Amino acid sequence: MQKIKLDKQLVIFISLALVLIVELFILLPWQISRISKMAKGANSLKQKIETTKTEWSRKSDYLTKISNLEDKIKKNKNKIVSSGHESKLISFISKSSQNYGVKVKAITPLDPFSTENKKFNYIPFRIEAEGSFHDLGNFLNFLQKSDYFFEVKELTITGYRPNKINMLLCGLGKKQ
Repeated sequence: MQKIKLDKQLVIFISLALVLIVELFILLPWQISRISKMAKGANSLKQKIETTKTEWSRKSDYLTKISNLEDKIKKNKNKIVSSGHESKLISFISKSSQNYGVKVKAITPLDPFSTENKKFNYIPFRIEAEGSFHDLGNFLNFLQKSDYFFEVKELTITGYRPNKINMLLCGLGKKQ
């Protein structure tokens, strides 16, 4: 076997050539892909920063809107009667009618029936009363703006001074 003589310059040249080949075909593509991923991430962060700068100035408006919406939700939740508390509606209707000159002769609770939304029931009442048309209009307007959800399903007015009123008024209740 013959000994191969390698001089230092050839070894250094081959070593450098191998390092350059590894750098060119392995490390350089890996670094380029890494740089492009970082550039995409930087663009994404830049957009988020710009959005945050824009939205940050409106933060107090958003907090005010959130607070107002929470108040509205709370108020609307209180307008729905819990199951078993239907007597609250009868009492409310009876007391309120006196303030508007509508004389309630009878309030008859009927069996609840489902709304379009299956989470709630209509709580119906057949109401017989007397009063002027004007007083009835004011009373129904009050009920629409009151502490409870009400919907008039049927309304019949007969007679004159006093008008006889027969209506089917429905409150809104939670299903059990």
